[in-house]
Amino acid sequence: MTSPFLPTDCLLLIFEEFKYDKSSLHSCLLVNRLWCQIAVRFLWCHPFRLLYSCKNSPCKCSNEKRQSQAKNLIETYMSIIIYHNKNSLIKKRIIPTQITIPVFNYLDFLQNLDLLELSTAIHEGMNPKHSENSKKHQFPPISQWYQFIRAPSVDLHSDHLNSKKKIDYYAVLNFLSTSKHSSSTSSSTSSSNSSSNSSSTSSSTSSNSSNSSNSSNRSNKNTEMSTDRISRIFCKIFSKRCPKLHQLSVDLISRRCNIDEFVCNFLNSRLSGFSTKFYRPKLNHISQLTHLICTTKVSKRDLFTTLSKVAHNISKLDVCIDYLDHNQYFCERIIDVSYVELEALSLSTLIKSQKRLTHLSLHTFPAGLQAICSAIHLHSSTLRSLSFVGVFFYGWEILPILAPLKMLEKLHCDSCHFQLVFELTPEPHPPVNLKFPFISILDMSNSYVEPQIMKYILKASSKNLKYLDLGRKIQDPKSPDDSTIMFGSIANQFPELRYLKTSFHETEISQLLSVFENCKQLDTFILCQLESLNSYGMNELLKNLTNFRLPNLKHFGIRGSNYVFSPSNLQIFLSSLKEDGDGINLKTLEFCTSNCFNNEHLKVILEYAIDVKSLNKLVLQVYRELNKDLVKKACEKVKDVKYELWNVEEQKWQNKL
Repeated sequence: MTSPFLPTDCLLLIFEEFKYDKSSLHSCLLVNRLWCQIAVRFLWCHPFRLLYSCKNSPCKCSNEKRQSQAKNLIETYMSIIIYHNKNSLIKKRIIPTQITIPVFNYLDFLQNLDLLELSTAIHEGMNPKHSENSKKHQFPPISQWYQFIRAPSVDLHSDHLNSKKKIDYYAVLNFLSTSKHSSSTSSSTSSSNSSSNSSSTSSSTSSNSSNSSNSSNRSNKNTEMSTDRISRIFCKIFSKRCPKLHQLSVDLISRRCNIDEFVCNFLNSRLSGFSTKFYRPKLNHISQLTHLICTTKVSKRDLFTTLSKVAHNISKLDVCIDYLDHNQYFCERIIDVSYVELEALSLSTLIKSQKRLTHLSLHTFPAGLQAICSAIHLHSSTLRSLSFVGVFFYGWEILPILAPLKMLEKLHCDSCHFQLVFELTPEPHPPVNLKFPFISILDMSNSYVEPQIMKYILKASSKNLKYLDLGRKIQDPKSPDDSTIMFGSIANQFPELRYLKTSFHETEISQLLSVFENCKQLDTFILCQLESLNSYGMNELLKNLTNFRLPNLKHFGIRGSNYVFSPSNLQIFLSSLKEDGDGINLKTLEFCTSNCFNNEHLKVILEYAIDVKSLNKLVLQVYRELNKDLVKKACEKVKDVKYELWNVEEQKWQNKL
């Protein structure tokens, strides 16, 4: 007899697939008790991230709704904090003797904490602008916390909860920040604060009104200070009381690449440069940390040094070594960068202190890269993924870094620059032992790569390579070079290739076609053209592609304003894909930054979509405005349509749907 319910383990796997879908998770809360218990885990493992993630771009969040959610989120955590410290708070007469027990201990679920999201949530909660119908909320606005710090007995909500005594949350946080939970010096402060609170309780109503009025006058000035202070208290509590806190992030650069969500436009980006002293973990409080994202461009030396003594189980590390004032040094390295080098040394210490580092991402290194790389080599047997973002490499500098990392499965270089400087390396040659027998992903997205360097990396790669992004190849179309030979070697060396993103010149078409001839499993093909390089071979390429059976092709994209192709050649290419009855698998078409795409091209795509009924995503980022009726028809025939038009006045892409 089968069970009427799915086992918990199965439900966990299912819920994992939509862990960033707020609406679905909220709906699951109402199914039954088991679903509620599981959905709560996912909703509260990253609540601040869910608060500032959107499904739409641009963000269409309601300002009032989001502020209300931020306020309720902070208040829910406050109820847990109060419950955990109820004895001390009751003894100090900060809270009443009767308090409500929370339904769940939400602190037990928290796994991911981003300091920018936390600080923004507190900042928004301190300045809520709710409408009149939002008075149903049980707790007072957080902006009133500091106004009543000297008058905790003031009843903030006399019309709720049958006139029971309400709790002054700011007084609670003030007590927690200055009591025995901190240092001994703070304890004395706590006593004085407590006595101050007692005296204010026994003081006259006029005195309370005066204090409230003075606090109100200073509210605009003290808002930022109060936000930082409350955030520090929350960080301390989270690091101490959240046993499952595994991920800490101090910026959102990496997050944008890691989840299929859009960042809310209201996320307070002005707080992105706050000091890492904001978060000072104590020994053993975050020893369970496994993922650290620290890409803010402020000093992180103290944080790295502290973490190297505390957290030794970090497996994923995503960091930036740069400062706000050092952006101009990105490609120079000729100035005094002693501060950067010291920070790189502290990061090196952190890397060396880890037991098993498997994923490492390094952003923007004006200096100190060699010190980091020497620490990386200590993890050569465990490191599986290595990423460089915005790093400038001179000569063959990248190859000695990669040589010892024979266990790499993924190499990612985003917006990097590889330049051969023969004055620095008069006899350039690659390391003899450069070999990647397990690599399956080689991603050079938006990076300028010398063909000679790319050739050696490809030669060392495994024949099981499945993902290849050649980046922005540096080439001279007027003279033959290794870039032309590169396509031929790719076709022969990587028969299992599934994803290819590259630029090409018309002289390389025959070599590029050999990739389709040998790589039968190719399901994604994206052409990404350099703006400075004109290419008129797109029509010829589309014609020649009709000679190959492409039953596995699911994603085809053309990115680049200089790629010119006619509607007739696009129709020939798409028609060839539907000749095989069982070979129609194309799911996604994209034409980005296209200068030639017009209504005739869209008509061809609509005809294809009507015939095959398999196309479910269409991306159009064009410079010419398209017919509204055609776009509307495309939205009816294709499930997911993205249409953006270049706005000349504002110099940006504008969503037209």
